[in-house]
Amino acid sequence: MPPAFPGPLPTAILGEALLASPRGHLLLMRPPGEEHFRLPGAVVPDGARDWEATASAVRDATGLRVTLLRLVAKDFLPPGTAAATPVSQHRPRSPRQDRRPAAAAARIHLVYNAGHVPEWAVPPGDSGPLPPQVRWVSRDDLDSWCAPRIAARIRAACWAAITGTFAELNHGCPIRRNDVPGAGCPACLRTFDPETTACT
Repeated sequence: MPPAFPGPLPTAILGEALLASPRGHLLLMRPPGEEHFRLPGAVVPDGARDWEATASAVRDATGLRVTLLRLVAKDFLPPGTAAATPVSQHRPRSPRQDRRPAAAAARIHLVYNAGHVPEWAVPPGDSGPLPPQVRWVSRDDLDSWCAPRIAARIRAACWAAITGTFAELNHGCPIRRNDVPGAGCPACLRTFDPETTACT
């Protein structure tokens, strides 16, 4: 008989910062061991304030001390999705959870607008003008550097920051019709289906 494990898998909270240069390029980072780039940020430890953990992660990755202006997007990734967090990668909430088998927990990505910063403000790396895990990317090139759903989240966060709105997402796609301008989804660029209020 398989062992019984109490309660649901914990949800990992991740804080991310949306930083743009004056010419509109976005600051991205590639975490160690990962193939794709994403917004700078980190898993928020239990008991920590998400905005403080996010600002600290940006400072550790880029050397920048940023002020987070406002929350512009929340993206929910259900358990078992490809980008969800293995339990072993975030802080357990009880000793009994350490004995759980590796499984993908749900993730909530909180994206904060951190305003503009000059590209030259990022400290140089040892092998070039930027550390190899950090780069400036134009919004048009997001798909070349990011996994599709990460690029979708960043596009939606940009839209919310520009328009003064808030993007509530499910795996990168808006979950409310009024989050979407016109007939297209600003996140994944797919056609919006008004019957199902989802992207097709």
